[in-house]
Amino acid sequence: MNDPATNPFVKDKTQFAGGSKIAMAKALSRGMPTAAGYEIERLLGTGTFGEVWFGREKKTGIPVAIKFFKHGTGLQWQLLQAEVKQLALLHADPGIIQLIDVEPDATPPYYVMDFAEQGSLAQRLERGPLPPEQALEIFRQVTEALAYVHVKGIRHCDLKPANVLLDARGRGRVADFGQAHLSSDASPALGTFFYMAPEQADIHHTIPDARWDVYGLGSLLFAMLTGRPPREDRAVRDELDATAELSHRLERYRAWVRTAHRPDAHRRVPGVDRDLAAIIDRCLEIDPEKRYPDAQAVLAALERRVRRHRQRPLVAFGFAAPLLLFLATAALAVAAGQAAVNESERALTNQLLESDLVAARLVANAVQDQLIGKMALVAHEAASPAVRGPLHDADRAGMLRALAEIYGRYDQEQFSRWTIADRQGDIVANHPVDPSLFDRNFSWRDWYSGGGDKLDRQTEWFAPVTATYVSQPFVGRSRSGGQLIGVSTPIHDLDKPDQVIGVLLVTVKLEALHGWLRDVDMSGGFPVLVNEQRHCVEHPDPEDPKDMLMPELEANPVSWDCPTFDAAIHGPAGSTVYTDPVDQRRYLAGYAPLSHLGWGALVQHEYERATAPITALKTKTVRLAVGGFGAAGLLVSGLFGVLLWTVRRQEQSAHG
Repeated sequence: MNDPATNPFVKDKTQFAGGSKIAMAKALSRGMPTAAGYEIERLLGTGTFGEVWFGREKKTGIPVAIKFFKHGTGLQWQLLQAEVKQLALLHADPGIIQLIDVEPDATPPYYVMDFAEQGSLAQRLERGPLPPEQALEIFRQVTEALAYVHVKGIRHCDLKPANVLLDARGRGRVADFGQAHLSSDASPALGTFFYMAPEQADIHHTIPDARWDVYGLGSLLFAMLTGRPPREDRAVRDELDATAELSHRLERYRAWVRTAHRPDAHRRVPGVDRDLAAIIDRCLEIDPEKRYPDAQAVLAALERRVRRHRQRPLVAFGFAAPLLLFLATAALAVAAGQAAVNESERALTNQLLESDLVAARLVANAVQDQLIGKMALVAHEAASPAVRGPLHDADRAGMLRALAEIYGRYDQEQFSRWTIADRQGDIVANHPVDPSLFDRNFSWRDWYSGGGDKLDRQTEWFAPVTATYVSQPFVGRSRSGGQLIGVSTPIHDLDKPDQVIGVLLVTVKLEALHGWLRDVDMSGGFPVLVNEQRHCVEHPDPEDPKDMLMPELEANPVSWDCPTFDAAIHGPAGSTVYTDPVDQRRYLAGYAPLSHLGWGALVQHEYERATAPITALKTKTVRLAVGGFGAAGLLVSGLFGVLLWTVRRQEQSAHG
C-alpha cells in the first residue's frame, strides 16, 4: 500500500503535506539528510515511510522535492520501488509530477521529483470552493493527465485534492502514485474515504478498474465546486474513524455510499451548467457500468460540452433567424391584413356618412315642408273671423264651436288638440274639450311666448308670440297626453289688426314623425330632430314608431351641449362621427338645418353596430392569423427540437 500519510485505513498517521509538529520536530532533530548534487533547505512533510524535503539542484538552482525513504527494507521498500516504477513510466506527461532522479543505494534511499510551488489542491480548498471556471480548468488538466495514465495501463486508485499539486501557474498536476496499479496487477488498491468508488472499498475486488479513477475524478470536481467530497457525512466519518477493523470500516463505507442521497449540491453552484452537472453525475454513479469507462471518455464528454456551448450561438441563430423571419413575415401579414380591414372600415364609414348626409337633407326637407305647412295652416285659421270674433267678445261657446269645426277639417291623428289662450295666457277654449284646462295660465310656456327654455312658472306673465312659432318638445298633461310639439300663432283683434289678443295653438303628436318620413330612404339609419335649445327628438327604430327617446317633462325639457347639434341647427349640411351626449354612444351622422325654423335634422347610425361586420372580420382575421402563426411556430419549433434531439442522440451513441 502507499504512504500511510495518504491512506485513510491507517488510524495512526501523519498527513504527508505538512505532517504533525511532533513528527517534523523529530525529523529536524536528526539533522538534514544529504543528496548528491542537491542542496537541502527545509522539511516539507513527514510520513510513516519517509520524509519529503525541499531542495535545489546545485548546478542549476532548480527547486525540487526529495523523498527520503527512512525504512528501506521489506514491504515498504517494495512499495517505494513500485511508486518509482510508476513515475518512470509517466515521465513524458506535463500533468504529472515528474521523476527527476532516484538513488536506491543511498543511505537513506531517495528519489527526486518536481516541486509544485503553490502546494496541494487540498491546501487551496481550505480557503473555500473554487470558482467554476478555475475548478473546470484544473479538472480538465487532471483528466488529461489521467487519460495518459490510463493509456499507459496504470490506475491511480487514490485521486483526491491532497494528491493534486498546483505549480507556479496554478496548473493541476497529479502526484502520489504510491497506490497506483497496473491494469494487470491483482493486488488490493484502497483509496480515501468519500473519494473512493464503493466497489474499490472491497479487499476481495482485486482487479483495478479505470472506472475507480472516474469516480475519483467526479469526487475531485465536486469537492472543488462545493468544498467537500460527495456523500460525505460527519457522523459516518466519525464512525469510520472509531472502527478498528479494516474490513468492518470498508463494509460500512460501501453500505453508506450505496444508500446515501444522490449528490446534488454541485447543481446549486452558480455557473455550473446542466451539461457539466451531468458529467459529474455520471462520474459519481454507484453502478460502475453507468460511469464513463475511463478518463479519456470523461475528456471526450468535456469536449462535447465545449463543442455544444460553442454551437449554441449558431444553434440559437439557426433557430432565431427563421423565427425572426417568420415573426417579421407574420407581422407584415397581420399589418397588411389590418390595413386592408381598416381601409374597408374607412370605406364603409365614408359610405355611411355620405348616405347619412343625403338622408339628413331629405329628412330636413320633409320635416320642414310639414312644419311650414302646419304653420301656414294655423296662421290661416287664426286669421278667420270665426276665431277672432268670439275671442274679441269673450264668447267661450263661440270659440268652442269654432275649434270644433277646425278640428273636424284636419287629420286628427296629427293634430291632437286645438287651443285658444287669451292675452293673459289663460286657456279659454280647446277641442277636444278638456274643462280641466280652462282658465289655467300657460303664459310661461314656450308655445305661448316663444321664450324657449328660459321660462318658468314663477314669472307672472309673458307677452304672446307675434309670429307663427314651432315650440320645443313637451309632454302633454291632459287626457290625450303623449309627446308633443306645438305650432302657435298670434290672434289679432278685429278692430285693431296690429293688436294681439290671444294665441291659437295646435299640438302635433310626435308619432306623426314616422308618417312624415315614411318615404325617406335612410339606409338603416334613424332620424333625430333638434331645436335651437338643443332639445332632441329621436326616432331610433324605424320598425317601431312608438320607440321615442325624450325625457319625462315637468316643465321644459333639458338640453345638451353638443357641437354636432349646433351644426345641425345653424351650420351648413355635413357629416361627422360623434359621441351623443344623451346615451354616450358613438354615432355616424349626417346633418342638415331646417331653414328659417331654428331646427336641424340628423340621420345617424350607431358606430359599433354599423361597423360590426368589419369588427367581426377583424377579430376573425386576427384569430386566424394568431392560430396559423402559432401552429406554424409550433411546427418549426417541433422540427427543430427533433433535429437537436437526433443530433445529440447520435453524438451520445458515437461517444458511448
